[in-house]
Amino acid sequence: MCSHAKRLCSSKSTDSKTTPQFGEPLTRFGVITDTHYADCDDRVAWYDSSKTRYYRNAINQIHNAFNEWIKEKDEFVVHLGDIIDGCNEKHKHYAINYVFNSFNRLPSFFVVVIVCHLLGNHELYNFNRIQLSAYLSESVANRENVAMHQNVQDKYILYYTFKPVTGVKLIALDCFDVSVLGHSKSCVKYQQALKILQNYHKHESQWDEDNVLDSLNKRFLAQNGAIGEAQLSWLNNELSVSEEANEKVIIFGHVGLHPDSVDSTCLLWNYEQILNVFKDYKCIKMYICGHQHKPGFAQMNHIRFVVFDCVIETEFNTFASIIVFNDRIVIKYYNGKECCIFKDVFI
Repeated sequence: MCSHAKRLCSSKSTDSKTTPQFGEPLTRFGVITDTHYADCDDRVAWYDSSKTRYYRNAINQIHNAFNEWIKEKDEFVVHLGDIIDGCNEKHKHYAINYVFNSFNRLPSFFVVVIVCHLLGNHELYNFNRIQLSAYLSESVANRENVAMHQNVQDKYILYYTFKPVTGVKLIALDCFDVSVLGHSKSCVKYQQALKILQNYHKHESQWDEDNVLDSLNKRFLAQNGAIGEAQLSWLNNELSVSEEANEKVIIFGHVGLHPDSVDSTCLLWNYEQILNVFKDYKCIKMYICGHQHKPGFAQMNHIRFVVFDCVIETEFNTFASIIVFNDRIVIKYYNGKECCIFKDVFI
Protein backbone atom coordinates (compact mmCIF):
# COMPACT_ATOMS: atom_id res chain seq x y z
CA MET A 1 0.00 0.00 0.00
CA CYS A 2 2.94 2.31 -0.70
CA SER A 3 2.89 4.60 -3.69
CA HIS A 4 5.37 7.02 -5.19
CA ALA A 5 4.45 10.65 -5.13
CA LYS A 6 5.56 12.62 -8.17
CA ARG A 7 9.23 12.18 -9.06
CA LEU A 8 11.01 15.44 -9.92
CA CYS A 9 14.74 15.42 -10.82
CA SER A 10 15.28 13.11 -7.87
CA SER A 11 18.23 13.33 -5.56
CA LYS A 12 18.30 10.53 -2.99
CA SER A 13 15.87 7.69 -2.41
CA THR A 14 15.26 5.90 0.88
CA ASP A 15 16.35 2.66 -0.86
CA SER A 16 20.01 3.65 -0.78
CA LYS A 17 20.32 5.89 2.24
CA THR A 18 23.72 5.74 3.92
CA THR A 19 24.26 5.33 7.65
CA PRO A 20 23.87 8.75 9.35
CA GLN A 21 26.50 10.36 11.52
CA PHE A 22 26.04 10.35 15.30
CA GLY A 23 23.36 12.84 16.28
CA GLU A 24 21.73 12.81 12.86
CA PRO A 25 18.35 11.14 12.33
CA LEU A 26 18.27 7.58 11.08
CA THR A 27 15.09 8.48 9.21
CA ARG A 28 12.21 10.93 9.39
CA PHE A 29 8.73 10.82 7.91
CA GLY A 30 5.36 12.55 7.84
CA VAL A 31 2.17 11.24 9.46
CA ILE A 32 -1.42 12.19 8.70
CA THR A 33 -4.70 10.40 9.36
CA ASP A 34 -8.46 10.42 8.90
CA THR A 35 -8.61 12.91 6.06
CA HIS A 36 -12.14 11.68 5.15
CA TYR A 37 -12.26 13.64 1.90
CA ALA A 38 -15.66 14.07 0.23
CA ASP A 39 -17.00 16.63 -2.21
CA CYS A 40 -19.52 17.79 0.40
CA ASP A 41 -20.24 21.00 2.24
CA ASP A 42 -19.02 21.30 5.83
CA ARG A 43 -21.51 19.90 8.30
CA VAL A 44 -21.92 19.45 12.04
CA ALA A 45 -20.83 15.99 13.18
CA TRP A 46 -23.86 13.80 13.90
CA TYR A 47 -22.08 12.22 16.89
CA ASP A 48 -20.99 15.50 18.53
CA SER A 49 -22.68 18.84 17.82
CA SER A 50 -19.57 20.71 19.00
CA LYS A 51 -17.56 19.36 16.05
CA THR A 52 -17.63 20.20 12.35
CA ARG A 53 -16.55 17.90 9.52
CA TYR A 54 -14.54 19.86 6.91
CA TYR A 55 -14.76 17.50 3.94
CA ARG A 56 -13.28 19.52 1.07
CA ASN A 57 -10.67 21.18 3.27
CA ALA A 58 -8.93 17.81 3.60
CA ILE A 59 -7.21 18.49 0.28
CA ASN A 60 -5.85 21.83 1.54
CA GLN A 61 -4.46 20.11 4.63
CA ILE A 62 -2.79 17.45 2.49
CA HIS A 63 -1.12 20.12 0.34
CA ASN A 64 -0.02 22.10 3.41
CA ALA A 65 1.33 18.93 4.98
CA PHE A 66 3.48 18.11 1.97
CA ASN A 67 4.84 21.66 1.87
CA GLU A 68 6.01 21.26 5.47
CA TRP A 69 7.29 17.70 5.11
CA ILE A 70 9.36 18.54 2.06
CA LYS A 71 10.82 21.65 3.72
CA GLU A 72 11.72 19.47 6.71
CA LYS A 73 13.24 16.85 4.34
CA ASP A 74 10.95 14.08 5.52
CA GLU A 75 11.68 11.00 3.44
CA PHE A 76 8.28 9.34 3.19
CA VAL A 77 4.71 9.72 4.43
CA VAL A 78 2.31 7.42 6.29
CA HIS A 79 -1.45 7.90 6.01
CA LEU A 80 -3.08 5.95 8.84
CA GLY A 81 -6.39 5.27 7.11
CA ASP A 82 -9.82 6.74 6.29
CA ILE A 83 -8.47 8.64 3.33
CA ILE A 84 -12.03 9.21 2.04
CA ASP A 85 -15.35 9.37 3.86
CA GLY A 86 -18.10 6.78 3.91
CA CYS A 87 -20.54 9.28 2.39
CA ASN A 88 -18.76 8.92 -0.98
CA GLU A 89 -20.70 5.82 -2.03
CA LYS A 90 -22.11 7.37 -5.23
CA HIS A 91 -18.81 9.01 -6.22
CA LYS A 92 -16.28 6.75 -4.52
CA HIS A 93 -13.99 6.18 -7.52
CA TYR A 94 -13.78 9.90 -8.20
CA ALA A 95 -13.11 10.63 -4.52
CA ILE A 96 -10.32 8.13 -3.98
CA ASN A 97 -8.62 9.02 -7.27
CA TYR A 98 -8.87 12.72 -6.46
CA VAL A 99 -7.20 12.24 -3.08
CA PHE A 100 -4.48 9.96 -4.45
CA ASN A 101 -3.77 12.55 -7.14
CA SER A 102 -3.53 15.20 -4.41
CA PHE A 103 -0.86 13.12 -2.70
CA ASN A 104 0.99 12.97 -6.02
CA ARG A 105 0.61 16.64 -6.97
CA LEU A 106 3.69 18.00 -5.21
CA PRO A 107 5.65 21.25 -5.50
CA SER A 108 8.80 21.32 -7.60
CA PHE A 109 11.27 20.04 -5.03
CA PHE A 110 14.06 17.67 -6.05
CA VAL A 111 13.00 14.69 -3.97
CA VAL A 112 11.23 11.38 -4.09
CA VAL A 113 8.36 10.94 -1.66
CA ILE A 114 6.87 7.54 -0.85
CA VAL A 115 3.35 7.41 0.59
CA CYS A 116 2.35 4.38 2.66
CA HIS A 117 -1.41 3.96 3.05
CA LEU A 118 -3.13 1.90 5.75
CA LEU A 119 -6.58 0.39 5.61
CA GLY A 120 -9.34 2.24 7.50
CA ASN A 121 -12.99 1.42 8.02
CA HIS A 122 -14.14 4.21 5.71
CA GLU A 123 -12.23 2.77 2.75
CA LEU A 124 -14.15 -0.43 3.43
CA TYR A 125 -17.49 1.40 3.55
CA ASN A 126 -16.82 2.33 -0.09
CA PHE A 127 -14.89 -0.62 -1.54
CA ASN A 128 -14.39 -4.31 -0.96
CA ARG A 129 -10.89 -5.60 -0.31
CA ILE A 130 -10.27 -6.73 -3.87
CA GLN A 131 -11.24 -3.30 -5.20
CA LEU A 132 -8.92 -1.62 -2.70
CA SER A 133 -6.11 -3.96 -3.70
CA ALA A 134 -6.45 -2.73 -7.26
CA TYR A 135 -5.59 0.74 -5.95
CA LEU A 136 -3.01 -0.20 -3.38
CA SER A 137 -1.30 -3.60 -3.65
CA GLU A 138 0.57 -3.46 -6.95
CA SER A 139 2.92 -0.67 -5.92
CA VAL A 140 3.72 -2.49 -2.67
CA ALA A 141 4.61 -5.77 -4.29
CA ASN A 142 6.90 -4.05 -6.79
CA ARG A 143 8.99 -2.02 -4.32
CA GLU A 144 12.32 -3.43 -3.21
CA ASN A 145 12.12 -2.09 0.34
CA VAL A 146 8.47 -3.06 0.89
CA ALA A 147 7.73 -6.67 1.83
CA MET A 148 4.18 -7.96 1.81
CA HIS A 149 3.07 -11.31 3.13
CA GLN A 150 4.86 -14.05 1.16
CA ASN A 151 1.75 -14.67 -0.97
CA VAL A 152 1.58 -11.28 -2.68
CA GLN A 153 -0.97 -12.63 -5.14
CA ASP A 154 -3.54 -12.98 -2.36
CA LYS A 155 -5.62 -9.86 -2.90
CA TYR A 156 -7.07 -10.06 0.60
CA ILE A 157 -3.71 -9.39 2.24
CA LEU A 158 -3.15 -5.71 2.98
CA TYR A 159 -0.45 -5.77 5.65
CA TYR A 160 3.24 -5.30 4.96
CA THR A 161 6.65 -4.12 6.17
CA PHE A 162 8.69 -1.19 4.97
CA LYS A 163 12.40 -0.61 5.64
CA PRO A 164 13.31 3.04 4.96
CA VAL A 165 16.90 2.54 6.12
CA THR A 166 19.04 -0.26 7.50
CA GLY A 167 18.18 -0.84 11.16
CA VAL A 168 14.63 0.56 11.06
CA LYS A 169 11.53 -1.44 10.16
CA LEU A 170 7.96 -0.21 9.86
CA ILE A 171 5.15 -2.74 10.13
CA ALA A 172 1.72 -1.86 8.75
CA LEU A 173 -1.13 -3.91 10.22
CA ASP A 174 -4.52 -4.70 8.72
CA CYS A 175 -6.87 -4.02 11.63
CA PHE A 176 -9.87 -5.22 9.60
CA ASP A 177 -8.45 -8.62 8.76
CA VAL A 178 -11.38 -10.25 10.59
CA SER A 179 -14.31 -7.94 9.90
CA VAL A 180 -17.78 -7.62 8.43
CA LEU A 181 -16.35 -4.86 6.23
CA GLY A 182 -14.83 -5.58 2.84
CA HIS A 183 -15.22 -9.37 2.83
CA SER A 184 -17.94 -11.26 0.98
CA LYS A 185 -20.54 -12.81 3.27
CA SER A 186 -19.29 -16.27 2.31
CA CYS A 187 -15.75 -15.47 3.47
CA VAL A 188 -14.55 -17.31 6.59
CA LYS A 189 -13.30 -14.07 8.12
CA TYR A 190 -16.67 -12.41 7.58
CA GLN A 191 -18.37 -15.36 9.28
CA GLN A 192 -15.94 -15.15 12.21
CA ALA A 193 -16.65 -11.44 12.62
CA LEU A 194 -20.40 -12.01 12.28
CA LYS A 195 -20.37 -14.49 15.17
CA ILE A 196 -18.46 -12.07 17.38
CA LEU A 197 -20.84 -9.18 16.73
CA GLN A 198 -23.96 -11.31 17.11
CA ASN A 199 -22.65 -12.67 20.39
CA TYR A 200 -22.32 -9.17 21.88
CA HIS A 201 -25.24 -7.42 20.20
CA LYS A 202 -27.78 -10.28 20.19
CA HIS A 203 -29.24 -9.12 16.87
CA GLU A 204 -28.52 -9.11 13.15
CA SER A 205 -27.78 -5.43 12.51
CA GLN A 206 -27.05 -2.04 14.14
CA TRP A 207 -23.55 -3.22 14.99
CA ASP A 208 -22.18 0.29 15.41
CA GLU A 209 -24.50 1.10 18.31
CA ASP A 210 -22.69 0.74 21.63
CA ASN A 211 -25.58 1.47 24.01
CA VAL A 212 -26.06 -2.25 24.68
CA LEU A 213 -22.38 -2.75 25.51
CA ASP A 214 -20.43 -2.04 28.68
CA SER A 215 -16.87 -0.92 29.33
CA LEU A 216 -14.27 -2.57 27.08
CA ASN A 217 -16.99 -4.57 25.32
CA LYS A 218 -17.86 -1.33 23.51
CA ARG A 219 -15.03 -2.23 21.13
CA PHE A 220 -17.22 -4.89 19.50
CA LEU A 221 -18.55 -2.60 16.80
CA ALA A 222 -18.54 -3.04 13.03
CA GLN A 223 -16.24 0.00 12.75
CA ASN A 224 -13.49 -2.08 14.39
CA GLY A 225 -12.10 -5.52 13.63
CA ALA A 226 -9.50 -8.10 14.62
CA ILE A 227 -6.12 -9.34 13.46
CA GLY A 228 -6.43 -12.91 12.18
CA GLU A 229 -4.25 -15.90 12.98
CA ALA A 230 -2.25 -15.80 9.73
CA GLN A 231 -1.44 -12.11 10.19
CA LEU A 232 -0.55 -12.72 13.83
CA SER A 233 1.86 -15.49 12.83
CA TRP A 234 3.38 -13.21 10.19
CA LEU A 235 3.74 -10.41 12.77
CA ASN A 236 5.48 -12.74 15.22
CA ASN A 237 7.90 -13.82 12.53
CA GLU A 238 8.68 -10.24 11.46
CA LEU A 239 9.30 -9.23 15.07
CA SER A 240 11.53 -12.26 15.69
CA VAL A 241 13.65 -11.33 12.68
CA SER A 242 13.88 -7.71 13.87
CA GLU A 243 14.77 -8.76 17.41
CA GLU A 244 17.61 -10.90 16.10
CA ALA A 245 18.83 -8.10 13.81
CA ASN A 246 18.56 -5.45 16.56
CA GLU A 247 16.22 -3.36 14.41
CA LYS A 248 14.10 -0.50 15.69
CA VAL A 249 10.45 -1.28 14.91
CA ILE A 250 7.54 1.14 14.64
CA ILE A 251 4.13 -0.45 14.07
CA PHE A 252 1.15 1.26 12.43
CA GLY A 253 -2.54 0.47 12.32
CA HIS A 254 -5.79 2.35 11.95
CA VAL A 255 -7.42 1.08 15.15
CA GLY A 256 -6.22 1.54 18.74
CA LEU A 257 -4.34 -1.27 20.49
CA HIS A 258 -3.99 -0.08 24.07
CA PRO A 259 -7.19 0.57 26.09
CA ASP A 260 -5.59 3.54 27.87
CA SER A 261 -4.83 5.28 24.56
CA VAL A 262 -8.28 5.25 22.92
CA ASP A 263 -11.96 5.13 23.79
CA SER A 264 -13.26 1.57 23.99
CA THR A 265 -15.31 2.23 20.84
CA CYS A 266 -12.05 2.59 18.87
CA LEU A 267 -10.21 -0.47 20.20
CA LEU A 268 -9.16 -3.59 18.30
CA TRP A 269 -11.36 -6.60 19.13
CA ASN A 270 -8.40 -8.85 20.03
CA TYR A 271 -6.14 -6.14 21.43
CA GLU A 272 -5.13 -8.30 24.41
CA GLN A 273 -3.74 -10.97 22.12
CA ILE A 274 -1.66 -8.41 20.24
CA LEU A 275 -0.34 -6.75 23.41
CA ASN A 276 0.74 -10.17 24.70
CA VAL A 277 2.80 -10.56 21.53
CA PHE A 278 4.30 -7.08 21.95
CA LYS A 279 5.49 -7.89 25.47
CA ASP A 280 7.94 -10.43 24.10
CA TYR A 281 9.89 -8.00 21.92
CA LYS A 282 12.27 -5.23 22.93
CA CYS A 283 12.63 -4.16 19.30
CA ILE A 284 9.15 -2.54 19.26
CA LYS A 285 9.45 1.16 20.04
CA MET A 286 6.05 2.60 19.16
CA TYR A 287 2.55 1.82 17.90
CA ILE A 288 0.83 4.61 15.97
CA CYS A 289 -2.82 4.89 14.94
CA GLY A 290 -5.72 7.24 14.24
CA HIS A 291 -9.43 6.30 14.14
CA GLN A 292 -10.75 7.98 17.30
CA HIS A 293 -10.46 11.55 15.93
CA LYS A 294 -8.58 12.90 18.93
CA PRO A 295 -5.09 12.48 20.36
CA GLY A 296 -4.32 9.67 22.78
CA PHE A 297 -1.36 8.11 24.54
CA ALA A 298 -0.41 5.08 26.61
CA GLN A 299 2.72 3.25 27.65
CA MET A 300 3.45 -0.43 28.18
CA ASN A 301 6.99 -1.02 29.42
CA HIS A 302 9.18 0.79 26.84
CA ILE A 303 6.53 0.81 24.09
CA ARG A 304 4.61 4.03 23.40
CA PHE A 305 1.10 4.00 21.93
CA VAL A 306 0.45 7.29 20.14
CA VAL A 307 -2.91 8.25 18.64
CA PHE A 308 -2.97 11.11 16.14
CA ASP A 309 -5.72 13.67 15.74
CA CYS A 310 -7.87 13.66 12.61
CA VAL A 311 -7.89 16.03 9.65
CA ILE A 312 -11.66 15.87 9.07
CA GLU A 313 -12.64 17.76 12.25
CA THR A 314 -9.85 20.35 12.16
CA GLU A 315 -9.13 23.26 9.83
CA PHE A 316 -5.36 23.73 9.99
CA ASN A 317 -2.12 21.74 10.12
CA THR A 318 -3.29 18.48 11.70
CA PHE A 319 -0.26 16.43 10.73
CA ALA A 320 3.16 15.63 12.16
CA SER A 321 6.69 14.43 11.50
CA ILE A 322 8.33 11.51 13.28
CA ILE A 323 12.11 11.68 13.58
CA VAL A 324 13.99 8.51 14.54
CA PHE A 325 17.45 8.86 16.09
CA ASN A 326 19.78 6.23 17.48
CA ASP A 327 18.75 7.11 21.03
CA ARG A 328 15.29 8.70 20.80
CA ILE A 329 12.13 9.29 18.78
CA VAL A 330 10.79 12.82 18.30
CA ILE A 331 7.27 13.73 17.17
CA LYS A 332 7.05 17.22 15.71
CA TYR A 333 3.56 18.71 15.36
CA TYR A 334 2.62 21.59 13.07
CA ASN A 335 -0.49 22.85 14.88
CA GLY A 336 1.32 24.59 17.75
CA LYS A 337 1.47 21.53 19.98
CA GLU A 338 4.80 21.00 21.73
CA CYS A 339 7.15 18.36 20.34
CA CYS A 340 7.25 15.00 22.12
CA ILE A 341 10.66 13.42 22.79
CA PHE A 342 10.81 9.74 23.77
CA LYS A 343 14.25 8.71 25.00
CA ASP A 344 13.53 5.61 27.06
CA VAL A 345 11.96 3.70 24.15
CA PHE A 346 15.51 2.48 23.52
CA ILE A 347 16.41 0.02 26.26
